[in-house]
Amino acid sequence: MTILKLVDFNLKIAADVGKNYIQNYPLNSPFNAINGKIMDSFWQQTNENKLKIDLNAVLTSKIFALTVVNEGRTMLLEKTKKIISEIDQKIED
Repeated sequence: MTILKLVDFNLKIAADVGKNYIQNYPLNSPFNAINGKIMDSFWQQTNENKLKIDLNAVLTSKIFALTVVNEGRTMLLEKTKKIISEIDQKIED
């Protein structure tokens, strides 16, 4: 079940990226990567399942990296709190 949630989350991230792109670039341009000749050429050469697998792998590794960074920061914060409390104890003694 967790894997399905992760895949769903990855697809939402991908949709957000696409939404940003669409809002920032005109869709009527024939050279636009979305809704233009480049897109048509891309989709003719693309295996949809491989694209989904590759996108999911990239997004999963990004989420994993961010999780590791967050855990590292949490660990450093806990160590810092411990050092501060030890210093406070020494000051009080």
